[in-house]
Amino acid sequence: MAYQILVIDDEENMGELIQTALASRGYEVHQETSSRKGLSLAKSGHYHLLLLDWHLPILSGTQILSDLRAHKNTVNLPILVITANNNEKLLSQCLDFGADDFLFKPFIRKHLAAKVTAWLRRVYHKPEDGKTLSIGAVTLYLANRRLKVLEEFEFFLRQREFDIMRFLIKRPGRFVDRA
Repeated sequence: MAYQILVIDDEENMGELIQTALASRGYEVHQETSSRKGLSLAKSGHYHLLLLDWHLPILSGTQILSDLRAHKNTVNLPILVITANNNEKLLSQCLDFGADDFLFKPFIRKHLAAKVTAWLRRVYHKPEDGKTLSIGAVTLYLANRRLKVLEEFEFFLRQREFDIMRFLIKRPGRFVDRA
């Protein structure tokens, strides 16, 4: 399952730039140029992270943030504000209204991808308890290299299989090449 990222930005080319930057990491990016439609999509609870342009027509960044932080589906949604304005007062306001982080336009694509990855890891990655690693219906038992799927199917893995599975579980939603 790839992480779902919503971009609310009235500049279509900005969404395309973000799409390009995040596609290489295996993320699925959906752009909405309308602040009202974007707010509605965000409230659906289908997204893992929101990139929000601060200066939008119709609904402002403060209105969207306030609404999302009050909604049950988005109270804990990581929200990164994208803004061209590096005014210190504005940045404090973003954080006060519930943004988790911000990024200045123009930004370096690798920097954007790194920030998104860090937030997704921080929010959705379950830390190792020393005994098992889990993601969805898959549990990997570290002590005996056992893999359990759907609490029904159980496999004992060879060392290489175990190493690969552990690597993949620790990086959910991320693209991994053969290198």
